[in-house]
Amino acid sequence: MVKTPSYKEEHLVLHKDLESLQSTLTVTENATTFQGVLENIKTHNPDMLCVFRRKRGFFKKLWEKNTILKEEFYSNVPLLVLIGK
Repeated sequence: MVKTPSYKEEHLVLHKDLESLQSTLTVTENATTFQGVLENIKTHNPDMLCVFRRKRGFFKKLWEKNTILKEEFYSNVPLLVLIGK
């Protein structure tokens, strides 16, 4: 779980079904989600990375300053992006 400077406490709540599946939980604080993901990949060397995307409103996305463009993102492991609730 990556905490960024704009996180809210409700972002740290995991769904009970997901909690029952997890064996460990790593929490990092980084300037951007991308930096937190890179740190996790280097530390744990996973076979696959699974991330949950949180739904954000249009205006929140519009005013974000730390946007990562798709062409700037690279992962050397398979990446699965799931929609979170």
